[in-house]
Amino acid sequence: MVIMVVNGGFANQIYRYACAYATAKRFGQELIIIAQTTDAATDPFQLGEFKIEYSKLYIINSNILKSIYSII
Repeated sequence: MVIMVVNGGFANQIYRYACAYATAKRFGQELIIIAQTTDAATDPFQLGEFKIEYSKLYIINSNILKSIYSII
């Protein structure tokens, strides 16, 4: 399983996606994308308008993600 955490602008997202996608393909793993948002009205996943391949997409509040990181 390859997990990509989306943040930053479009260029940053496309770079991270390219690296994560290549890694997932190389090792035959599924690609999980986690998009962080602080506002429910905005879509943090700018790559969603393109037909890209991924196994699962989760859009979560960044405060929840920070809580998860503090536990790990």
